[in-house]
Amino acid sequence: MPSSETLAAFLSELTAAVSGRVAVPADADWMPVSMSWNPALRQSPAAVLLAADAADVATAVRIAAAHGVAVTPQADGHASTPHLDETLLIRTSALDAVEVDDAAGIARVGAGVRWLRLQEALAGTGLAGLAGSHPDIAVVPFTIGGGLSWFSRRHGRASGGLLRAEVVTADGVLRWIDDASEPELMRALRGGGGDFAIVTAAEIRLVPAPEITGGLIEYPGALAAPVSAVFEGLSASAPRETAWNLDFARVPPLPDIPRELWGQQLVRVEVVHLGPAEELAASLAALEAAGPVIRSTVAPRTPATVAEVAEEPRDPTPALHAAVLVDAIDAELLATLARVAEENPALLVVQLRSLGGALAEESGLPSADVPITAGGLINSLAIAVDDDTAKAARAAFAALRAALAPRTVAALPYTFLDPAETPGLCFGADGLERLRAVKAAVDPDRLIRANHPVHS
Repeated sequence: MPSSETLAAFLSELTAAVSGRVAVPADADWMPVSMSWNPALRQSPAAVLLAADAADVATAVRIAAAHGVAVTPQADGHASTPHLDETLLIRTSALDAVEVDDAAGIARVGAGVRWLRLQEALAGTGLAGLAGSHPDIAVVPFTIGGGLSWFSRRHGRASGGLLRAEVVTADGVLRWIDDASEPELMRALRGGGGDFAIVTAAEIRLVPAPEITGGLIEYPGALAAPVSAVFEGLSASAPRETAWNLDFARVPPLPDIPRELWGQQLVRVEVVHLGPAEELAASLAALEAAGPVIRSTVAPRTPATVAEVAEEPRDPTPALHAAVLVDAIDAELLATLARVAEENPALLVVQLRSLGGALAEESGLPSADVPITAGGLINSLAIAVDDDTAKAARAAFAALRAALAPRTVAALPYTFLDPAETPGLCFGADGLERLRAVKAAVDPDRLIRANHPVHS
């Protein structure tokens, strides 16, 4: 941690050199400027640069290096961990340019561009990006973290679509790189996270999506067993074009929901299909036969409205999560998930994502990602508004992990790490050592900090 004198000299020089604003803890708006999107994850940067452009990022890195101050980029506040404390937090939300070459199937996006903005720009092109389930996640960090998309069973992880990157390396140099100029750095950026360089813009491959169908089907929690049985069959027989999720959920305690419904158990099936609605007809009929449906939102979708399928909260939400990969989806696993969800009311959602398809295969481009041969991914979520609810959430996560221990397998996706977990869970020993070698080559002083550094 730099001394107060070093930090004061650094901030004075930085403020004079950049076009964007430098915010410090004494500022009246420090909390909204510096806070995580998730209020349950506290971060304490030494200062925040609201970068006006990529040149500001490069300038900040050079000055930070001269003063021995670590830096970390953050576009939208979703990638928050304690590893970011006492750094210069560089907000890249103003780097929001979007260019689409629909003939080539390529998009160029700034580091601040969020998935909804890009998907809206693709309207009418018949193309989509490999977006996840939340519309407000920034494209760049999601991509370099190897994010899982609704379309990943057909087209692989988002990192596999990274073609070129505009980066600021630890020497403060801003440049575009690709596989010809920086093969090892590009490989690390495909799924290895943001520990190697600050990506200020990226060129990504788009995928064909002339027709999309998707939505959720919601049932009372009492129908968990029959719905799970149908889900097991659908996930086993699904083509690569179809992604299925199963949620054991509770109605959240939100002000706009009647209090008498809080905590009520639900079971939901979510689906996104790269194709027309008639190709899902038989599957939807089987789900309708499982029991009375509370509601269904399955309908034709655009790339932008796919982001609405999961109905994830758009406003900052104090939440904790825990994720594991499991070997296969079968009746025993589904019964275990339903039981643990029922026995642990702190769990707001226990979600099972079906995997397979292209996720189990090597990316077409050199990538840090490890192929996911697991049958499913369990992601659990709990609200944590204070110490007591956070304690209850962690106890519930521990119960879930214990119940799933005999079925758990390795290589957890990077974007599903919780704040206390490390990249060793993602890449294996050999893969982690290769990433550490890249870090040593491009940033030996560990100036740039990712939310999950390859060196703990």
